[in-house]
Amino acid sequence: MLITGCLGPYKKEYIRKNGHRYPVQLNGVVIYDAYGRKLIWSIVEDITERYEAEQALLESQARYRRLVEKIGDQFVIYSHKALTGEVTYVSDGMDKVLAYRKRHDWQVLDVLSMAA
Repeated sequence: MLITGCLGPYKKEYIRKNGHRYPVQLNGVVIYDAYGRKLIWSIVEDITERYEAEQALLESQARYRRLVEKIGDQFVIYSHKALTGEVTYVSDGMDKVLAYRKRHDWQVLDVLSMAA
């Protein structure tokens, strides 16, 4: 904080008067008052909604992954980044269709050019 004049962001849990815990994000910045005294202006943000949305997304991804893995080798599911072509996911069915057995082979394999 001495170099940048900023503090955070830090994530913590606060406790309400009723004992309920909730996630917050803390940020701060060094300011000076009219007398030149150094102060810290702190911002405490309740991030409950963001935290719950992140947890829901992680759970959804896990459910999707389990579903895809249960499909087995009867279907092929392939996902890649459109701009870079980087493979992000290949189901086990692709291993059977193209006779590749090692997952790391997909990192260098250009599946779209093989299909042409």
